[in-house]
Amino acid sequence: MERMDFSKVTFGDGMRRLCMGQSPFFTVVFVVFLLITSPVRAAELQGPIVVELFTSQSCSSCPEADRLLTEIAHNPDKGLIVLGCHVTYWDHLRWKDTLSLSACTERQRDYAGILEQSQSYTPNMVVNGLSSFIGSRKSNLEPALRKAREKNDVASIKVSMTEAGYEIA
Repeated sequence: MERMDFSKVTFGDGMRRLCMGQSPFFTVVFVVFLLITSPVRAAELQGPIVVELFTSQSCSSCPEADRLLTEIAHNPDKGLIVLGCHVTYWDHLRWKDTLSLSACTERQRDYAGILEQSQSYTPNMVVNGLSSFIGSRKSNLEPALRKAREKNDVASIKVSMTEAGYEIA
């Protein structure tokens, strides 16, 4: 199977691959789109909340945040998608984080810009792209989850078949 760098794939590229039947990833995405566009009113839907922890094996403050992330990941009642994202900027300290990805570092820097943070740091927890805080501070998690639930609108996406392929509106 072809290995793909998803950070450089545009939506159009993905749809072309889907139409040509070359990528199981985009087939799954398409099925999700079909499920989302089923005849259910958007007001009845509540999407999951994404919790991301930017962490590193080289960060001495991160184990507590890693434990908190594990704790919330094992709580099925919260409707959360929980992600641990190991950054690369700690790799220069004679230790390379074996889980670090440059895509995680870039993603955290993007959040820092969007959320108007002066710098990136670990442990850093981001909830639904709306709230950012020191990842080991459990007291900040519940207010961030509440804020995410209040603003957690589900998008309506229309998918239709044309002669040229699929059209998404």
